Amino acid sequence: MRLRRPPATRLITALDVILIVAVATAIVMALGARGRFSFGPVMISLRDPLRPALVAVVVYAIRFLIGRGTPVLPSLGQSSIRSRLDAELECIRQPARATREVKYYALAAMLTSVVWLMPHLVNIRQVPDPGDPVFSAWRLARFAHQLLNEPSRLFDGNIYHPSRSTLTYSDPTVLEAVVAFPFIAAGADPLVVSNALLLATFPLTALAFFFTAWRLTGDPQAGCVAGILGGLSPFKIEHYSHLELQFFFFAPLGLLFLLRMLAAPSWRTGAWFGAIVAAQWLASMYLGVMLMVFLAPVALLAAVTWNARPTRGLAAAVAMSAAVTVLLGSVTAVPFLRTDADRGGRSIQEVQFWSATPTSYGDRHRFLAAYRNIGDRSNNLPERELFPGAVPLALGAIGLAPPVSLATLALAAGGALAFDASLGTNGLIYDELYKYVRPFRGMRVPARFAALVGTALILLSAYGARRVLQLGRNRTMRGGILGCLAAAALIELRPALPLERYPDTLPSIYSAVTSDMVLAELPIEDMPNFAYMYFSTIHWARLINGQSGHFPVGYTTLVEEMKEFPRPDLLVELRKRGATHITVNCKLFAQPSRCPGLIERMDGMPELQLISSGRWERAEVRLYEIR
Repeated sequence: MRLRRPPATRLITALDVILIVAVATAIVMALGARGRFSFGPVMISLRDPLRPALVAVVVYAIRFLIGRGTPVLPSLGQSSIRSRLDAELECIRQPARATREVKYYALAAMLTSVVWLMPHLVNIRQVPDPGDPVFSAWRLARFAHQLLNEPSRLFDGNIYHPSRSTLTYSDPTVLEAVVAFPFIAAGADPLVVSNALLLATFPLTALAFFFTAWRLTGDPQAGCVAGILGGLSPFKIEHYSHLELQFFFFAPLGLLFLLRMLAAPSWRTGAWFGAIVAAQWLASMYLGVMLMVFLAPVALLAAVTWNARPTRGLAAAVAMSAAVTVLLGSVTAVPFLRTDADRGGRSIQEVQFWSATPTSYGDRHRFLAAYRNIGDRSNNLPERELFPGAVPLALGAIGLAPPVSLATLALAAGGALAFDASLGTNGLIYDELYKYVRPFRGMRVPARFAALVGTALILLSAYGARRVLQLGRNRTMRGGILGCLAAAALIELRPALPLERYPDTLPSIYSAVTSDMVLAELPIEDMPNFAYMYFSTIHWARLINGQSGHFPVGYTTLVEEMKEFPRPDLLVELRKRGATHITVNCKLFAQPSRCPGLIERMDGMPELQLISSGRWERAEVRLYEIR
């Protein structure tokens, strides 16, 4: 007869959980973190570490009285946990080889990730908006140009003249630029190359999540579910305009290879881990910094759980990973440090504006077709529509339920830390990160930590999918369950992307522009500046204009004053900045009616000489020389 577990066991387990949470909260708050959270009408304020410390003392006293001698978390079964952890360690230490079946499931996940992207695949020059996608094309083209012509000034953009190293005013996307270089050097359209890279990240993301989930769970079908969810991640769709943020597929690989390095420490496993972390940094500095925060609790849990000791192999692995990360990461870190004073940091007020709240994770963004007509999005904020999808949430909850493994605990810890960091100034730890860690003072949007929250949730979903798939009594039933899970993900996470045409031709006046000129282009406004930067890829003249993550000192003042051009003193100011020519593009004016009068006045100015004129997109364009 099976003996029932004593009722006190569940109570002791609950007390242990409360004790762990209270102690962790007290420690975090003692280090300086503070926070206030609102869950509907309930307000939780964390201001003083003494309160959670007192809770911990009281809970410990009760636990001691009723459960003296009982192991920690008794409901989870200590012996079974130990055996599962040992089996998991061996699985990561000696990974299985990929069979033909495994490769088929990987291919299925990759193909599924591009099902909804066919409209963009067949219209490769279209863009979701004429801003960031065009900016990405310029970045890739400028990197290729500098690499071919002036590699010693690799980060010298042609914007914000006379400022230098202006590629460091935003994420330079070095990894993407290296991949794009041979195509752009061969004469390919930078916008087509940029879009192709963006679309390629979807099957690559699906493959990375498949590979990681398969290695962790040992189940290729569960890995296929994770791959589909990763390839259709709402974070990717929300940031469809941001090429660099599409490259977060290094995050799941970073977690896997960190565990691999700790399970089988050697210089080889350390080099692999360091290369992945560095690749994430070079692809997106935002995500590179965030990945290190996400992996910190994973490393701590794995080291403690596996009783990692300071062996020669572990020392070699850590040293090699650090060396590779620093060596490759310095490609961008050094130029950024040199221009740090020019860029300055983000104000705490700006960071606060771009911080998420817990309720942001319930806000569905406008590109999720299944939720387009469900709920009111009028109060949603940009970059804070962080709903990860109901399918990942449900499967993730199933995967997190006991019995647990090191990976599920590590994913929960890393995901929880990333969740708090995404809250920025509304959370517990971001104030200290902003104060003491220099890269965080240059980051504008803490809410982008949601990429790592999604990473943890998707990998937990693989564990949940494995449990659901195990309900199938035979291969056919498991295949049917897999099909249902895949269909649910495809239906719920279907994107509705608002693609639009980008002009196929460039204004004819640029045929008269040479690389030794310095152009001031009118109008000087945000969206037109992206167009001027893209136009410059055919002539590479320097621009007074620019659009990026940062602005040089005095630039925003110039932009405001140029609304009153051709005021005589503004022409003097342009000369001081080195401008040799002025262009006018009537199509790009926010108020097109202003353009004819401006051209008429400029034609009458003796300081300006008309060099070239024409029409572009049914509007007047002019090029003037400043005498």
